Amino acid sequence: MPHDTLNLTAGAKRMPLSRGCVPLRSLDVIVRRVPLTLSMAAVILTAARRSGALGEGTPPMTTDGWGFSLANLRRGRLHTALTADALVVDRRHLRSILAMLVGFVAPLEALVGPKVALTVFWSSSFGASLGAGLVVAAVRPLTGWDPDPDMVTVADVGASAGTWGAAGALAIRAGRFGRPIAWPLSAGLGGYLLVTLARHRGAEDLAHLLGFAVGALVAANVDPSHPS
Repeated sequence: MPHDTLNLTAGAKRMPLSRGCVPLRSLDVIVRRVPLTLSMAAVILTAARRSGALGEGTPPMTTDGWGFSLANLRRGRLHTALTADALVVDRRHLRSILAMLVGFVAPLEALVGPKVALTVFWSSSFGASLGAGLVVAAVRPLTGWDPDPDMVTVADVGASAGTWGAAGALAIRAGRFGRPIAWPLSAGLGGYLLVTLARHRGAEDLAHLLGFAVGALVAANVDPSHPS
């Protein structure tokens, strides 16, 4: 009888410990699989708190000074190509960016590794923003298209172009692994971005579409058998 009691007590002591380890192990797995996504989220949250985005919103002076625009690049403020991704306009913008990090960047990073995911994100973000600004600058005299922000003289902020690039890369990678969802996913996301651009006619909408295309292009040229 005492022996049975001792066994039951020991078992009762072990059970909470094993259960308590599960969240810690899960957290460890998440940190190991998506360190880039977690780092980006931490940077964006810190920038949002310091810029005022969690309160009344990021001041225009901050977005113009640290966001992406052709004018900033011409002035030699090349760092704005990076800092623009860290900034958000307000709480709603922050929630949207974080959701896209979780929905697009994290799965891509878990699939291909942080190095390839960073390549996709950065190429999409910079390439799409630069492309959108150049398109606006080229067609504005001919069409009168004057979006705000225009990415020419008025800067834009947010990591959305890079996250849409991750979405494009995910669609391509799914296709290269032979998954039938690839084409419907690509068509659905690409169609959504086209409709959004046609409806809102924003320079950022064009950047999203370009980011999706750049991300898909980068992923199409990455060897799927060698994830980083």
